[in-house]
Amino acid sequence: KMRLKAKALLIKMLPHISEIVDVRTLAFILLGLCQLKNLGWKQYTLQRQKMLDHALKTILDEYKKNSNHEWHWIENALRYDNCRIPYALLKVAESFKKEEIRPVALQMLDFIIDNTFEFLPNHFRFIGNKGYMPKGGKKPLFDEQPIDAGSTVQACHMAYKTTGINYYKQMAYKAYGWFHGDNILRRPLFNLKRQSVYDGITETGLSMNQGA
Repeated sequence: KMRLKAKALLIKMLPHISEIVDVRTLAFILLGLCQLKNLGWKQYTLQRQKMLDHALKTILDEYKKNSNHEWHWIENALRYDNCRIPYALLKVAESFKKEEIRPVALQMLDFIIDNTFEFLPNHFRFIGNKGYMPKGGKKPLFDEQPIDAGSTVQACHMAYKTTGINYYKQMAYKAYGWFHGDNILRRPLFNLKRQSVYDGITETGLSMNQGA
């Protein structure tokens, strides 16, 4: 039932797909297409393919435009929910047999990990939302957000699943551990009693809001 509702929403989007240029929105569209791949489309096969092609082309064009030998990313800054994009590309590579995009996705993922995992303290320190990390600049340390840890878990798990490289499995566990105290505060963001997650790590400690 939920899949049918999701399909109905995607069908409504089909006429407007060319208007969408935000890379994170397109990443979510790719993930939706992967989930609904085997659901009956028939009369929408051509439109679905156009949606897939548009999302992939836009993301990969942005990568070509913004990346260089030191900056393996699709924008001129690392912002929020970065791992969602390589995660979506890895899912598409698997679901639609597009192996040619896997190396680009892994290059993006490696770049994000290099800039968010700190080896000396041995935990993730995600890009803060107070300015984000510009090309050639330093990352702001606060506020770290759960959305980044969550997408990092998914992307690293997918990378391990498709490559078998144990490094990605280890990084998935470390990103998951961020929720349970493996972070700069050494405090869990997961509230066991309420089965919820605190909104982030701020300069003064945990954000006690649990709205997300």
